[in-house]
Amino acid sequence: MDWSAVRRSTYLLDQTFRYEYPAPIRDLDHRLLVIPPERFGDQRRIEHTLEIGLRGARVENRVDRFGNVVVAIFAPRIASSVEFTARVSLERHSDDPHRLQDGWLGDGYLLEPTCLTAPDSRIRQAAEQLAAKAPWGLPLAESINDWVYQAMSYQDGVTGVRTTAPQALAIGRGVCQDYAHLMLSVCRACNLPARYVSGHLIGGGGSHSWVEVVHPIHDRAGAQPAGGPCFLGPALCRPCCRRSVRWLLGLVSVQLR
Repeated sequence: MDWSAVRRSTYLLDQTFRYEYPAPIRDLDHRLLVIPPERFGDQRRIEHTLEIGLRGARVENRVDRFGNVVVAIFAPRIASSVEFTARVSLERHSDDPHRLQDGWLGDGYLLEPTCLTAPDSRIRQAAEQLAAKAPWGLPLAESINDWVYQAMSYQDGVTGVRTTAPQALAIGRGVCQDYAHLMLSVCRACNLPARYVSGHLIGGGGSHSWVEVVHPIHDRAGAQPAGGPCFLGPALCRPCCRRSVRWLLGLVSVQLR
């Protein structure tokens, strides 16, 4: 399909998360971050449901600073497993501007490192070298994207949700979240505003993660260092955005390399 010719696209997400425990547990306190913001650039949430296969559970919803719906589930006891099913319908319109709200540059999270993206000396050195060769902005974002893609090889099972960007770089292997954390670390070390996004690629199966680089002229561009191509179009939808993957639950990696 020629996605450049698409003016309007509709998506239906149907995800099931199942957690199994080796023994009964008490006082479940579980957070799900799977419902996207009502409006995210050119993407609009039409409707959503969340089914919780647990009797007697208490459910609380709140909206975080990014507009994501955070669902908190509390239960006094779980015998062996619990299952959640999220269904979300979304639309994207190519004529809608893909922009952040005014004042985005003053929001520090786009440039501040997290515990998972704080750079080490190797990342800072790479950032200096990349910044010296490419103009600030989208050219630099492309260079960083290419560098991360070359520095890493995709392999599942060698990293986890607590693996930091420097650790992933030292290993040289990881999944999409590691690629995204490494690119975030380099971007922010180059003073290039960026953030972590979790979403879906058409035909990709489970969730994927990538980086959105924010530019004051060209708005915002998505880069997926785990897959090579830099800019992403209508072939994706974006359920959630965050500073890093630490707060994302139920992320399923997709092998792209």
